[in-house]
Amino acid sequence: MPIPTLDHHGLLPAGTHDCSIIEIEQSFCWNPHRVELIGKLKDFLDQQWRPLGIHASLWVDGSFTRKKDIPADIDVVVDVAHVPIADMGPVFALLIARDQIKTDFSVDFWIKHPAIPNDLTTFFCYAGIKAAAELGIDSQQIKGILRVNP
Repeated sequence: MPIPTLDHHGLLPAGTHDCSIIEIEQSFCWNPHRVELIGKLKDFLDQQWRPLGIHASLWVDGSFTRKKDIPADIDVVVDVAHVPIADMGPVFALLIARDQIKTDFSVDFWIKHPAIPNDLTTFFCYAGIKAAAELGIDSQQIKGILRVNP
């Protein structure tokens, strides 16, 4: 199913929208800055994530998934809930390096795992304070999120 059209606020309609990186590119890369961001996400996946050999869904969100011409980065939550805690060392190493990942790849990297108390995939289904202030809407307004399956 294709990524739905953004609503009148420039947000994804509520729900989880399954897609591919190519579909994200087709829907959200309407200017050179956005093309550069998706290229950096692909670089992050190729250089940092895929070498770990962990198949996991990626939840993609943030200002990149709304109608904002110059988003600062792409928010990504990797769903590693199925990975035993004993095998999470390399994933935790990436989480610890998230500031460097953001600098190098413009990816705001998070993980979803039962050992992590906050489920950001749920948190990202709300507009949030920053987007609400920019759009003049309630921060608790429900919005959609993209999920890329392995």
